Amino acid sequence: MSPHTTDQWTMNYLYYRGDFGFPRQTKTLPWGTGPVLTVGKPCATKLFSEVTKKLEHVHSLKDMMVFDANGLILNPHEKKGSPTFIAPTLHQWDRGHK
Repeated sequence: MSPHTTDQWTMNYLYYRGDFGFPRQTKTLPWGTGPVLTVGKPCATKLFSEVTKKLEHVHSLKDMMVFDANGLILNPHEKKGSPTFIAPTLHQWDRGHK
């Protein structure tokens, strides 16, 4: 199924073509690190349901996200105490189930 938007595909294409300036200075960061945490993946995913035998929308795969005692979302691969341990910016937060 083709996505309605292709922002990530477009960014990947531009990155690997070297369109972001100096290739040696442009870096990618693994999910769960850095100043922006994209939460669209765990918030808007379809999984196969054994009950309906179809792909079903799953709201908030919270097992992919880590929360602190106050409910703040953490970057799971950052060291405790680092400036980005608590996710400073959430991308695609609006896809999550309220």
